[in-house]
Amino acid sequence: MPETKSQSRSDTTRVQEDADYWQVLRALKALGRPASIREISDWLNAHGHPTKPTLVRPNAALLTVNDANRRHYNKSRKSFRSDSGHPHDRVFRIGRNKDVRFEPYDLAAHGAFDILQLDGGPHAAVKVDSTQLAVEMAEAEARVEAEMPPITSDHDARQRQLRAVAIRRGQRKFRQQLLEAYGAQCAVTGCSAIEVLEAAHIVAYRGDETNRTDNGLLLRADVHTLFDLGLIWIDETYHIHVTTALRGTEYAEFEGRPLNLPTKQHLRPHRSHLADQARLTQKDLPTIQSAEQPSQLNQHHTVALPADGYRDG
Repeated sequence: MPETKSQSRSDTTRVQEDADYWQVLRALKALGRPASIREISDWLNAHGHPTKPTLVRPNAALLTVNDANRRHYNKSRKSFRSDSGHPHDRVFRIGRNKDVRFEPYDLAAHGAFDILQLDGGPHAAVKVDSTQLAVEMAEAEARVEAEMPPITSDHDARQRQLRAVAIRRGQRKFRQQLLEAYGAQCAVTGCSAIEVLEAAHIVAYRGDETNRTDNGLLLRADVHTLFDLGLIWIDETYHIHVTTALRGTEYAEFEGRPLNLPTKQHLRPHRSHLADQARLTQKDLPTIQSAEQPSQLNQHHTVALPADGYRDG
């Protein structure tokens, strides 16, 4: 079916908007201080990206973790928790009214936020307890970004990619043991594409003594990441569990399913190792933070109040 003019304009606008919101973050990083919408717009105009404050504002809102209006600019997103690792969680809003400023978001410094509808009222930016795993992950990502050397050639880029794959797959001998034990299939999904199967430790790696088959799981790359983040775990009866943050996603179907186990008993995950990992996961599951001075909306939330635009509207 031929493309209509309206479809073409819509696609062009979408691409332009995608470019614009990353330019907002670029401007904030370059300015190196909290900045207003006007200051962001001025910087962009001075650096080859003509725009107006009225266009900067919605692009800033999309990236701002404590602005309830961001939900209008990414309607396909299911959860707006800012400690979930979503690439759009990049900006934090401070001040009120004419004093509103924006700065790059730092999970460890600013805390975690979600966009919730409280007691049937308008949506609001709500500060929530973050998980220790999420905070540590954000800190690790910041260190990696700060320490990453420039790519000087195609060879350098390729070597860096292959090194990352090798590290993620796990030590060669340990991975080979798990491939043999699990019949070269992911223990959760049954995936048999060997290229994406990785050696996951149940109890975190502490040297060669933890490279034991009964302390490992063969997992598809994406499931390995979710397992390490505590979003998927295995109970002592070898059943899979998925955190509520993944409900409504394709991973929800694994909730309650039995793990695909090695046929040899001594190669199966040690129950005490699974219990340790599950306890860590349960400890790190997010809970909504109690407010020091509860609002009339809900005494179990810390709510960013309306005057600064955090409340939906």
